[in-house]
This record gives sequence, structure tokens and C-alpha cells, in this order.
Amino acid sequence: MQALAIFYPQFHKTGDDAPTHEDICTRVDTLVARFGVARTLEDGTAVPAMLDESLLRRQQGDYFAVAAAVAGDLREMDEAPAGPPPAQQARRVGGDEPVAAPKSSMTRYWTLLSKRPNFESRLGEWGKGAEIAIAMVGGSVADERTFSYMNMVTGDQRNSLTEHLELCVRFWEQREFTLQTFPFAESIKEELY
Repeated sequence: MQALAIFYPQFHKTGDDAPTHEDICTRVDTLVARFGVARTLEDGTAVPAMLDESLLRRQQGDYFAVAAAVAGDLREMDEAPAGPPPAQQARRVGGDEPVAAPKSSMTRYWTLLSKRPNFESRLGEWGKGAEIAIAMVGGSVADERTFSYMNMVTGDQRNSLTEHLELCVRFWEQREFTLQTFPFAESIKEELY
């Protein structure tokens, strides 16, 4: 669902690429219609709303102000020159200690947001929305595509990716690059040299 994109750091761009007010309002309205309404199942069981509409709308201004700043901080961190890998990620020769996979941008984004002062009172409902965005619903078309992708990534020729499979799938799911933003020249140069 396109409305869930507002929970991802890639949505919070600046300048000409920044989301419009109308786009934000449309997405919030879609979230409220889908997750902010109590429902009744066919058997009569009442299911409460997953999101509180009034809290979501009340926290909306704070969320978008803080989200843009945190997403910008993430972009700056990602663009900074890489130093030596952290000790917990370095592989020891002959060691059986597992290598920690780098955190996804979504994980780093919400970790930074949750450390903000008064997170629960100012952004708590948006944190619940992020949990919905992150959760995979079994049997959905998107999940089927994800599992198809995992089967393409791992196969007879590439069967040693078990350690990094989650990272590969997360990169694919988040689609951080588009045809317009992928650094083709740098990638080709790196492959050739």
C-alpha cells in the first residue's frame, strides 16, 4: 500500500523532491480509512482500530518536522566516507562468532526517532504505524514477490548467502534506488577497476 511509504526514511526528501502537502494528506487519509476504523468480522467479532485517528492527526505535524530532520541526518551519515568496520561486524579468522548484518535504513531511522525526547507522547501513534508498515502479512502479493526474489537470490549457483539473505531482501524491498537515482557510473567503474 503506497500510503505506508510515509513511514520510510526515503519518503522524506527535501527540495523539489519533497512530498507535497496534498500527497501527505492523501496518504494519512488512506491510513486512517484502513487502520483507524474499528471493524466487525463476519462472525460478529469486534476488531478495534489499529491506529487512533485523533492522535495520528494531532501528532502529524511533529512527525513530519522531526522525520525530515532525521532522514536528512541518515542521508548525511550514509554519504560520509566509510571508516573501518565496527569491531562487532569484523569477521575473525577461524572464529565461529556470527557477523552482524548492517542495520537497514528503516531500522536506523526509527531507532533515531524513538530516542527523541517525549517520543511516546509526540510520535507514539506514528511508531504504531511504522510497526504496521514493517510487518509482513502472510500470503499477500507483496510477500509472494519477496519470496520469489529470495528464491532468485539463492539457488544452486548462489547457495552461500544465508548469512546475508535478510540484508539482500531488505535492500530489494525498500527500493532505495530508482533508475534515476542509481549511481550507474560509480558502480561500473568499481566493477571494472
